[in-house]
Amino acid sequence: MPFLFGVLDSQLSLNQVIWAFPLAFLIHDLEEIFTMERFTHENRERFPKFLRNIGAISTTQFIAGVGVLFVLTLLAAYLATKSQHEMDVFTIALMIFLIHVMGHVIFLIYFRRYTPGLITAVVIVLPYSLYAFHRLFSANLVGSESFNISLLVGALLLVPLLLVVRQLGKLLTRPGASSK
Repeated sequence: MPFLFGVLDSQLSLNQVIWAFPLAFLIHDLEEIFTMERFTHENRERFPKFLRNIGAISTTQFIAGVGVLFVLTLLAAYLATKSQHEMDVFTIALMIFLIHVMGHVIFLIYFRRYTPGLITAVVIVLPYSLYAFHRLFSANLVGSESFNISLLVGALLLVPLLLVVRQLGKLLTRPGASSK
């Protein structure tokens, strides 16, 4: 891994690594968009009761929610490249991105089969997030204290953020939402 990081370090600027965040997010969420509705429909009864209503979302509603999150990733990347002082928003967003990989692994274990987003969570989200944090540490933009704070804040915000975005997706796609 150190060799690979060294090669990437010599080929990519920190700004390129930061701007890769929305791209990694988009690739990952495209996998989820194409597989989520069918998976939740086919496995609704296997979801724990407290998660059944969360999974009840159409592809259109999910796309709207993903759109909201995509805008947030763009904003986080923009702020991070604008000023080193704006790095907190980016590190928290990146931490949420990294932590959510655990959800994919937990669902894999629970369902004992492929779940939406699993492939890109392991192949794109995890390596990108680890590399991005490596670069932030190398540039002294993140230290152990800010990393730990981002970890705590990211862990606390992950589920509420997903619930809010899910509701926004439903609100944005309800009949008449665009005509008001």
